Amino acid sequence: MGYTPDLLALVWVGFDDGAPIMATGASAALPIWVELVNAIPQHISGQEFSVPTGVEKYTVCSVTGLIATTGCPEPTQEYFLVDNAPGEQCPLHRKSGLTDLIEGVKSLFDDN
Repeated sequence: MGYTPDLLALVWVGFDDGAPIMATGASAALPIWVELVNAIPQHISGQEFSVPTGVEKYTVCSVTGLIATTGCPEPTQEYFLVDNAPGEQCPLHRKSGLTDLIEGVKSLFDDN
């Protein structure tokens, strides 16, 4: 099954009696789905999905799930319902003002 903002298409491959077909969805159904979608370009606008009202995008820490700080090693973009959005910054990777100052001074002397 796959969808775009304009179209939902489902392909089912199998036997009516539930017997195994000895294939995966990627090897049996996906090529049929791709051929179907490529055959009907007039029904696909190419538009992006729109973000619904009440949903916001946040950059969060991949470890804690809270709002990412500059110290988070792998921040990621996530969408949240406004009422479920993280309300605080990641405490695990948050740097203090003193730490930022020390790192700033150290960077003046690194590789110069």
